[in-house]
Amino acid sequence: MRPFFSIVIPVYNVAPYLRECLDSVLTQIFTDWEAICVDDGSKDGSGGILDEYANRNKRFVVVHKSNEGVSAARNIALGMASGEFIVFLDSDDVLSKDGLNILYEIAKENPKADMLHFGLVRFNDGYEVDWDKFRRTAKLVDVSKRLTYSDVMKDTLGLAYRRELVSMLRFDRFAFHEDRVYYIEALLKAHSFYDVDRPLYGYRMRGGSVTHSPERSEEETQCAIKAFPKMLRLLITSGRILEDPIVRSFSNYVLERIPYQIVRQKSFKRAQLWDMFFSEVASVPSLKGIRNYRWVLYKLTNSHLIAVCIGAAFHWLKVRLSPLRRHIHI
Repeated sequence: MRPFFSIVIPVYNVAPYLRECLDSVLTQIFTDWEAICVDDGSKDGSGGILDEYANRNKRFVVVHKSNEGVSAARNIALGMASGEFIVFLDSDDVLSKDGLNILYEIAKENPKADMLHFGLVRFNDGYEVDWDKFRRTAKLVDVSKRLTYSDVMKDTLGLAYRRELVSMLRFDRFAFHEDRVYYIEALLKAHSFYDVDRPLYGYRMRGGSVTHSPERSEEETQCAIKAFPKMLRLLITSGRILEDPIVRSFSNYVLERIPYQIVRQKSFKRAQLWDMFFSEVASVPSLKGIRNYRWVLYKLTNSHLIAVCIGAAFHWLKVRLSPLRRHIHI
């Protein structure tokens, strides 16, 4: 018999936090679930912890594989999932003890909801989760014809997807922004989602981040060049009515933030990044062929300061001349 929830847990070198994550699943009030845990080549004993839980409880299904990244791990689990709804849980995060029970009751009461958005609450490593941190209005939202900014920019964790909605979707092999792309692809297939009135997902804020390391900065820039034009293209060609800030926000990121990220990279990397950038931008109908002075100067400059000054001087050009303005529906 198929479980109601399939919980997808990609795992890589999180031994100090993994038991807390798995315990938050094991102690759920609602028991009709399977947890598909994919060990992505961990070297710190995480794989052994997964095997321990699988031996204790058959609802834990463990796959061991070589390291290929979080997207590959999630995609393997998606191919194995059999539940009516799929929940993604990072291996250093936790679920509220009554989380699945609340989601089950909502799903049964709202059979037309393709996604359940239950939000997340952030907590610092070493502290308890404040599950009562906020409340909001519970509601069923129709997204079949029109999308608002808040619809598109929801947290990509703290979501349950109806399996039949995402059965053919897989994560792009990006190290960053892959969850946002996946969410938008699912959102554009959905007819409605349900906003749960409370957070049920605990997101751990860990110290020792390497977010600002040069290696991560370059990799994140490459992923942004791939991800954000793709999301903008998907939104513009979706046929949905888009609230003004949606296209403006994504286009600003593509036309301003990404070029700024490129000029911050080492000089010998920039030419390759610019070529990648213009190739991806050309795939967006409303941006195809954009090579105005702003981008030429960005491409030629080797100075971060000059690049920033150029961006400010030519900002008005985008506002007045960008062909994106013809694609915004209010």
